[in-house]
Amino acid sequence: MVHTSAADAIIAGFNAKYFFRSWRPRTAIPLADTDGNPNTAPDLTWTPLLSVNHPEYPSAHAFWTSALTEAIARYFGHQASSVDNRD
Repeated sequence: MVHTSAADAIIAGFNAKYFFRSWRPRTAIPLADTDGNPNTAPDLTWTPLLSVNHPEYPSAHAFWTSALTEAIARYFGHQASSVDNRD
């Protein structure tokens, strides 16, 4: 159940990533003069620490982790804590 939830989240999440096609900083910073906003300037010397080859939004970690934790919580049952707002 956990792996199926994660797989479904990955499929849906990456469909959303390629639907929205949000720029990553490695693309946006050097091409800032092409974004239609006169207040942004490119920095051609900037280099990223990590280069990932898929769009920025939505966060893969967020949709994958949410699916995993929700599946685990539903399997084992959810016990509300003092910081939890869910019923």
